Amino acid sequence: MSMKIDSVLLVEDSEITINYNKRLIKRSGLSDNVKTALNGEDAIEYILNVKDDSVPKLILLDLNMPILGGFGFLTKYQELISEERRKDIVVVLLTTSIFDRDLIKSKEYAFVPLFLTKPLTYEKLKAIADEHFTDECKS
Repeated sequence: MSMKIDSVLLVEDSEITINYNKRLIKRSGLSDNVKTALNGEDAIEYILNVKDDSVPKLILLDLNMPILGGFGFLTKYQELISEERRKDIVVVLLTTSIFDRDLIKSKEYAFVPLFLTKPLTYEKLKAIADEHFTDECKS
């Protein structure tokens, strides 16, 4: 993968999935900087408090998490994060959900271009990079 982005935020409650996805993202060359949040609440706090130069360019968001799940995160994200900041962040839902209602609900959020099923793969990362980060610095 020739594209490299500054930072990825992985919002996921499974340590196994976190470890797998972090390794995959780093090995793919997409980013060396992978931050994690165990639920949507932690992710919102991170985005609100992170310095502008460290704002994630990509958020990989699980739907089913304790405390604040993916859709709860999306609602708060839309309310609390300025549109100016959101325009530079790609949010991708990454879930085990196979329910049409979840796919339909995800379309309510214009800033969520992709709804992918787990597991994350090199091919899925490449598709995300090719579609959304073609203007980023090439390594």
